[in-house]
Amino acid sequence: MAKPIYSSPLSHLSLSPRPSEQTAETSLADLGRVGFFHVLARKDKAAETAVQMGVSITPGQAAHLEGGGVAFPTAPGEWMIICAASTANEELSRWRVQLEGAAYISDQSHGRAALRLSGPYAARLLAKECTVDLHLSHLPTGSFAQTQLAGIGVLIHRISDTPSFDLYCYSGFADSFWHWLTDAGAEFGLQTYQKDQADG
Repeated sequence: MAKPIYSSPLSHLSLSPRPSEQTAETSLADLGRVGFFHVLARKDKAAETAVQMGVSITPGQAAHLEGGGVAFPTAPGEWMIICAASTANEELSRWRVQLEGAAYISDQSHGRAALRLSGPYAARLLAKECTVDLHLSHLPTGSFAQTQLAGIGVLIHRISDTPSFDLYCYSGFADSFWHWLTDAGAEFGLQTYQKDQADG
């Protein structure tokens, strides 16, 4: 039986697609449905799990996975895999087979929200509450940090120098986090969108 494809916890918002023309504005987009998997290595199996996944065991650096998706080493022997919703069922099945005997893997797709904050003032907006140094020299493209913003636990993944950040939080806090971001971004002329699938 096919697993359900969970809707975004922000699907109730009335958001318009991003316009096709490129602009220099600071923007916030709901990334919609994505697959989230938590990987926990069995005792003394962290190194083996990392080899099987083809990723680092060092926290802080995200890794693009063969076949799609990104892996975040969030703690010793633990990773969060994020992938497209369209391939989530297949990826979950593949990882369960590939990591059998080395790690446990659980589907947490229903429990996370994914946002993208982009534009010239993106880092300044986050810096209002973020204790992590978001300067490019400290958080280069491809790296990530786990922190709190407005009292909400967030994983921040820098995806470009421009800057652009993908932000992940628990779905139960998605509304509060969205409203904090839009309020904090008002002075920067923040625009909000529903991510178009062509954006990648």
